[in-house]
Amino acid sequence: MVASQLIRLQILLDGDNTLWDTNAVFARAQRALLRELALHGWRVGRLSLARLREVDGCLASRLNRKEYDFRVLARALMYDAEGRAPGEALSSAVSGKRNAGEEDIIRRGVEKMEVELRRIPPLLPGARALLAWIRAQRGKGIVYAVLISEGDRRRLQRIVEHHLGDHGSWFDEVHILPSKEETIRRLVEGAGSRFGGRVKSLMVGDSLNGDIEPAAKAGAITVYKPAEFLGKEELAVGWGPTYTVESLVEALGILNSVLQDCTWTEAHGSAGSEHGSGVRTLD
Repeated sequence: MVASQLIRLQILLDGDNTLWDTNAVFARAQRALLRELALHGWRVGRLSLARLREVDGCLASRLNRKEYDFRVLARALMYDAEGRAPGEALSSAVSGKRNAGEEDIIRRGVEKMEVELRRIPPLLPGARALLAWIRAQRGKGIVYAVLISEGDRRRLQRIVEHHLGDHGSWFDEVHILPSKEETIRRLVEGAGSRFGGRVKSLMVGDSLNGDIEPAAKAGAITVYKPAEFLGKEELAVGWGPTYTVESLVEALGILNSVLQDCTWTEAHGSAGSEHGSGVRTLD
């Protein structure tokens, strides 16, 4: 009997702002930029963290990855503080530089942002207990755990190694991707053929559109833990979460309940030692 026949629950976990507090690191970095601007006379009341995030969101929605960088953000904040209309501030930030002295201020502000962004984000409350429970169920051979994250592979490896050490003892697969949606769909839709028809899939994430919607469309149970800095998002379409929780402690109770509801026979329940011996990084 192969170990995959024992699996009764496939758990997909988002990383940033679900398991660890990436927002706290970004907030520190963004405040570092604002402090540098304020030190050189940019003390306009509009330059707040909330305003920075509004401007940043507008830039992110208009620019591709090659066009956007923190220097563009800093220029846009300067134009915004001068009272430029939003569209004009963004266009000016992209199309040209400020004067030499102001570009030097921007350079120093961006350098301070980048120092802060190298910090390891702390685990969110309840994350370690949830991960320990998942590892225990993996040891029994009845849970298959997948970590899915966007962004830089080396950054994710540093975070996991800092908090968890050998990630092979916590996750069966790790995916680091530019976009998570297609991989979530593939993992959920393929679970039946990989593990047998009775397996369930469950997604835990902080983004309705990035985590919950693709998992729900593919037929997974979904647990939505809103990111603190975003609050509860509004879904563009009607694929809402199965559960909405305020903490990972609450999410753990749901996972435990779902696993208990999964049907598995006594004949399969004692042969889990083969499972969970390694990790595959597929992307």
